[in-house]
Amino acid sequence: MVGAGFLMQNRVKELTDVTSISERLAENQAGGGSSLVWRIVTWKLMYDELLEKDGLYTGMGLEYASLVSPYFLESSIREPHNDYVRILLEFGLFGFGLFLFALFYGLNRVKKNADKQQSPFYYAIYAALAAIFLGMIVGNIVVLSTLWWLLLTIIAIMHKEDKLKESKVID
Repeated sequence: MVGAGFLMQNRVKELTDVTSISERLAENQAGGGSSLVWRIVTWKLMYDELLEKDGLYTGMGLEYASLVSPYFLESSIREPHNDYVRILLEFGLFGFGLFLFALFYGLNRVKKNADKQQSPFYYAIYAALAAIFLGMIVGNIVVLSTLWWLLLTIIAIMHKEDKLKESKVID
């Protein structure tokens, strides 16, 4: 119990070390420190690169964030560990806006179906999608195609079942 408390105390101290974040931001130096510091500095460096190369509106192109291995770059700025930053970097503001619209549209449709059907399955899909969208802040979920295929399959099966129920009611 004491060991867990000590570990938590150290972790909270790392996460609240704002001076380390501001120092690294001022120096444009990622790496070292906690992963939170590394990520914030990396996101800023990627955004600065986007502005420097005039890619803010149209992006830098597909796979730009992962074409160069971070192990060969001094600042490791090619791997954001944030899907939203990755989408912004690769597709610009226009693509980022479309991506956010698609996410919220899909989430809204699932929520409407959950309310309409009063189905625990739709509520579970809604909660899973919301969790995935939150996880995209600190992870690389967009590139996990197996997860997306699984979710799309579940949603397609549920949609087909709903259509069958509706057609039986009409008959």
